[in-house]
This record gives sequence, structure tokens and C-alpha cells, in this order.
Amino acid sequence: MVQELGKNKSLAAGKKVRSRAYPALDLRSAILATKKIFDDLGQGPHSRAALARGLGYGGFCGAVSVRIGALAHFGLLEKFAGNYSISPAALALFDFHQKDRQKEIFAAAATPALFAALAARFAGGALPKNLPAILATDYGIAANAAPLAAKNFAATFEFAGILKDNRLILPDTGVNASDDNDSEEKSFEEKNRRPATESNRGGGEGEIEVRLTSGIRIIFPKKFAAQMVRGEFAEEVKSLDSKTK
Repeated sequence: MVQELGKNKSLAAGKKVRSRAYPALDLRSAILATKKIFDDLGQGPHSRAALARGLGYGGFCGAVSVRIGALAHFGLLEKFAGNYSISPAALALFDFHQKDRQKEIFAAAATPALFAALAARFAGGALPKNLPAILATDYGIAANAAPLAAKNFAATFEFAGILKDNRLILPDTGVNASDDNDSEEKSFEEKNRRPATESNRGGGEGEIEVRLTSGIRIIFPKKFAAQMVRGEFAEEVKSLDSKTK
């Protein structure tokens, strides 16, 4: 009996812990990949095998799965009944080279729950050099994946014109800026997402956690992601943080 328990414990200890989901592409790369699918295949719906061909692969593989996941994180792909369609939000981004699409780009950048939480946490300040370590300890990103997640976050918000000289300066779009843009309020529940352990998770499945410098943890429903990233709660959060120091 003792041997059997020890055996089970060893098996549990050797089990690989999966990283919490994050976009494996930056937003600009994701938009270009989505446009390639659209140009080759149309809006859809498409099977995963078809998406693989649209992305330039001979068949479905791990690399295709990672890319499909990234497009879904940004709300560029929508899944229904096992197939994927290019979202209306993605269609509005295809001409970003020719037109000012800052509002749409900003909305897409804030769609991944992880990116919305990071933007809310570091709004108005500089991104820390140890961001990969923060992603690993506070948000459940695997240590070997954290550098890529940090890189894609920075590249995404630079593309959105929000991260400048390593400072995250959010646009002043006004309280009602998203009234005519439902895509900002939309969230995509990533397939097979697994949160971090209870001690270091960055909010639950429908939540976004913000950690203040005072150590206080504030958890918002994910539906407020767009307002958080625009800084609509900034003054209230700053006041709370200052009163607890």
C-alpha cells in the first residue's frame, strides 16, 4: 500500500503542468494571417484542415493549432460547431495600411484577457524588464513561454500606438467610446484554457485580476476589459492604492 501511494505520488509529480493560454502571435501578425485565410478561402466557416491550407501549411499540425488559437484570442476567428469563420471585427482591420483603424486595433489588442489585465496593471507607466517573470508568477504562464507572451504583448500595444518608449499610454477615448463597437465588449473563451494554481492565477475564467503596488488584488468581470484598458477606472483604482500604502 505504501509503495502504491509512493508510485502515484511520483506520477503526479512528473505530470507536466500546462501554461495558461496566451496569444502566440502579436496582433499585426495575426491580422495578416487572418487576411491570408480570407483571400484564399473567404470568410468561412472553415474546418481546421482548411485553415491549415489557408495559412500555407500542407495539413493540420501543432503550428497551425497555435496560430488558430492566436487568431481566436484577438477575436479574429469565431468558432461554431467545430468550424471557424472570420469575424466582422477582423474584416474591419484588413485595410489598416490605408485607413486609420486605431479604434478597431485598440479593441482587438484589448480582447485577450491576459493582455487586458496587463494593460490595466501597467497603464500610465513603464513595462517592467522582468515582465516574463511576472507573467510566470502572477498569471500562470509557463516559464519557457513567458518571454514570447511578453514580446507579443509589447508588439501588440506598440502596433496599437499605445506603447511608446516602453511606456503604456492609453488613449483618452471617453466613457462612451465603445457604444457603437460591440467587438470591444466581446470575449472569446479559448479552447482548453487551464488557469494557473489558486495562489498565482490572474483571475478566473470570466475574470481579470489587477494587482496594485500596495499588494491589493482587484478582480473585475471580463466584460469590463475594454473599459479597464481605456483607463475608465484609473482614478478610483489609484485612490484605493494610495489610501492603503
